[in-house]
Amino acid sequence: MQFHQFCFFFRWQRLLSDADARKKRLLRLQEQYRQVEDLYLTFAKKASAFNSWFENAEEDLTDPVRCNSVEEIKVRSSARV
Repeated sequence: MQFHQFCFFFRWQRLLSDADARKKRLLRLQEQYRQVEDLYLTFAKKASAFNSWFENAEEDLTDPVRCNSVEEIKVRSSARV
């Protein structure tokens, strides 16, 4: 009878130990996933700011240039170089 109690106790202790190890592993993985989520959020914020800047730059560069004279064209061309 004592042998069965010892086996039961030994298995119970092993179960508790394995459960604790699993919990620690899961908590470590949870922290890693949290860090990845933070990186995704940081990227999304920076990508949004870049996208806004890029759209504004594209808009500025695609605006038509209006000139009323050949002299004005020459001035704008020389200023660009």
